[in-house]
Formats: sequence, structure tokens, C-alpha cells
Amino acid sequence: MNATAGETTRVSRLTPPGRAAVAVVGVMGPAAVPLVDAEFRAANGRALDRQVVNRICFGTWADGGEELIVVRRGEDRVEVHCHGGQASVRQVIDSLVRRGAQEVPWIDWLRQTATDQVAADATIALAQARTFKSAAILLDQQRGALSTALATLHELIANRQRRPAIELTSQLLAWSPLGLHLTESWKVALCGRPNVGKSSLLNALVGYERAIVFDQPGTTRDVVTAWTALDGWPVELSDSAGLRDASDALEQAGVGLAARHVREVDLRVLVVDSGAGLTDADRRLLDAIGPELVACNKCDLGDGGLEPMVHEARVVPTSAITGEGLDALTAAITALLVPAAPGAGAAVPFTLAQQTM
Repeated sequence: MNATAGETTRVSRLTPPGRAAVAVVGVMGPAAVPLVDAEFRAANGRALDRQVVNRICFGTWADGGEELIVVRRGEDRVEVHCHGGQASVRQVIDSLVRRGAQEVPWIDWLRQTATDQVAADATIALAQARTFKSAAILLDQQRGALSTALATLHELIANRQRRPAIELTSQLLAWSPLGLHLTESWKVALCGRPNVGKSSLLNALVGYERAIVFDQPGTTRDVVTAWTALDGWPVELSDSAGLRDASDALEQAGVGLAARHVREVDLRVLVVDSGAGLTDADRRLLDAIGPELVACNKCDLGDGGLEPMVHEARVVPTSAITGEGLDALTAAITALLVPAAPGAGAAVPFTLAQQTM
């Protein structure tokens, strides 16, 4: 990216924050070389504009004398490689800002310097990926899978090849629901009447005591969420107040919040008490919620004469106490959220903007 007249010289930390052996600070703009040269003392004694482009140059930073490496990438771009601690990075950035550079976030830097905006967006998304599966798909996009597919699509449209263009568009859009969840977890709500074991089931699925478990109705009054990975996909599980007619104002508010939350999630799991059988309240919730799955919890206590349920939802017997059925429930949830996964190198749109490109 070449500097233009009047363009601001920018400085940004290009490596992740936190403790590390080395950090990289980028400087870009018409004054990049003279600004860094004013602070850097090369061991070979040469000014920065006389250093060989892309050659490592060892020296010290004038403000404090810390040893570091500078690489001149061109007439308007320099990299400073310093110790990875926050203090060292701030020393370099602050000294350049005092000389007139403007500090910008790394995301802005990346978008300003990128020649492939889709690859840049994938790099940004990679920093937000929560699982290896999500990261692997985004890495394919960073390496050009989606950019190549979009270029092919534009060429087909330009050449008026209507049918291949429609087929390719359909293939790309088919992966959009999954793509949008590579950085945003799927939301799965465990819902049902009080004391059917929603909190215990959430704790069992995430593997730790996230929700309070108590046998008194109304214990859970807020929406309790826990992030986990199911079969390698990022999922946010939620447990909320038992859906019922509440007696006091606080509990009514909790039930109302739960009802609203259930309508906004990606998948609803109705939890029923297997030992108590299917109650009239359960049947009303089946009709009202329209869950994709029914977890018949406490199956270790017997089925309680649980009658077959005529409903579109899949029924999975589970026990939060013994662990029975948890693998089956996890498999059922992931099968509904991700009915198919893209193969290696597949083009996957992962932002809303890409769906309209």
C-alpha cells in the first residue's frame, strides 16, 4: 500500500496482546521511516533509509535503550520487533505517537493493508474462533477458498452463464448458516417446567457446576448461560426459570424472561421428568415451544409410565446424575445444528455482507 500526499502515518501492535517473547509493531505512512529513524539506533550506524529493504537490522530504541530489531519493508512501511511484554510495546508505540504517528487497532491496520478483503475478514474472524473446527474452516477462507469461489461466480455472471452461476450461488448460501456461527456460538436453550433437572443437565453437559441445583421451584430466576463445544462446534447452553404460572413478582419476571429467551435461540430442548411421566404442563409446553428435542431426564428413576409422544421432536432418555444418554443428547443437538459439515478447502461465507457480494 503506497502512501499518498497528506496521508497519516499509523502505528499498530500487530501481534496479540499479553505476555510473549516477541511483539511486532507496524508503522505505515509517508513518515514511517523518518519517525522510526528518530527513535532507532542501528548497530551498524546507518540511518534507516539506508538499510536494505526486508533486511533485519539490530539496534536499540533511543527511549530507554532497549535492544530490538527493525525491518524496513518499503518507503512507507516499517516493522519494529521488540520484547513481547506490554511495557516494551507501549514504549515503542507511545514514542512514535509523540512524534506524530496515529495509533490504530490491528483490525483497522489489516483492512487498510489487505489486498484481499475476504482473507482479511477471515484473519479477523480467526482471532474470534472458539474451536478447532471453526478455525479450520476459517483458515481455508483466509487461504483463498471463498475469494476464489466469488471470483469464479463473478466471471460466470459476466459471461452470462446463468445455470452454473445459480448452482455455485446455491452451494455458497447452503453453508451460510454454519458460516455465521463460526465466531458466534449456536444458542441452545434447556427449557421446561420447574424441577425437571434443567440445571443438573446443563452442569452435566458442560462438565462443571455452572447452575445452582436445588429442589425448590423458582431457584433459577435469571437466564444462566455456559459456553461449551459439542462435537467441536461452539455452543452456548442456557438454563432459565421453569416455565409455569409464577406466584410472586420476581419469579414472574424470571419466567417471562425465560419465555422470551426460548423464542430467540437456535434450538430448544424441552426437559421433562421421566420418572413423573408426561404431565399436562409438559404437553402445553410441547405445543407452545415447539422444541426440536425432548430430553426425558431422570431416566435412572424409571419411565414413570411415560407414554409415547406424538411430536416432531426427537426424544432422548437422559440422566444428569448417571450420565446415561448424555452422548446421545449431544449427538442429537449437533446433528440438528450442523446436519452437514464442509469438506477441507470448501468455500464458506462467514459474514452477512459476504452473502450479498
